[in-house]
Amino acid sequence: MARPLPIEYEGAFSHITARGNERRKIYFGKADYEKSTARLRQ
Repeated sequence: MARPLPIEYEGAFSHITARGNERRKIYFGKADYEKSTARLRQ
């Protein structure tokens, strides 16, 4: 069964914590993590 389409609206964040295929890491280092969280704080 296919997943339902995500609800989309202006300014929304979608799939931020998704790990992708095979539960791979989404952050490759501390600097990458800090850059990503800084964007979310804006």
